[in-house]
Order: sequence, then C-alpha cells, then structure tokens
Amino acid sequence: MNAVRDRASCAWREEAGTKNMAAEATFEESLGRLEEVVRQLEDGDLPLEKALDLYAEGVALARYCHGLLERAEQQVRELSLAGDGDDQQGGKPE
Repeated sequence: MNAVRDRASCAWREEAGTKNMAAEATFEESLGRLEEVVRQLEDGDLPLEKALDLYAEGVALARYCHGLLERAEQQVRELSLAGDGDDQQGGKPE
C-alpha cells in the first residue's frame, strides 16, 4: 500500500507544480490515497503541522482526480459526438 500512496503522492505533487517525481498515479490510486488522507484527518489525533500537510495533500489530490475526471468526461463527449455524426451521415442502420 505504501507504493501506491507514494505513486499517488508523487503524481499530485507533479500536477501541483512541485515535480518531485514524474510518476503518474491512476485515478483509483489517487482516490484511494485521498480517502486515506481524509480518514487520518477525521481521526483528529494529528499534530497541527501534520494535519495541515495532509490537508494540503488532500486538496492537491482532489484537484488531480477532478482533472482526470474532466478529461475522461471530455473523451466521452467527443466519442458520443463522433458516434452521432456517423449515424446521421450514413443513414440509419438496418
């Protein structure tokens, strides 16, 4: 699990502009790390500095995941429009 967390953390750092590592985390890895960060923050047993670091990581992970979702939604829209265009130009399938 640490390897997944490290990859996700590296990816969001790159997205946020710190570019600590060029590794790209998947959406699922990043979301999993975000859920872990939220659990740690909700427990409330952290020193203030650690909580602030985790909060910043969570914000960056959320933005990273949101960006991945936006790109996926755009791809779906483009594919849907391409599919609609094919049906209209070629007539209705029989």
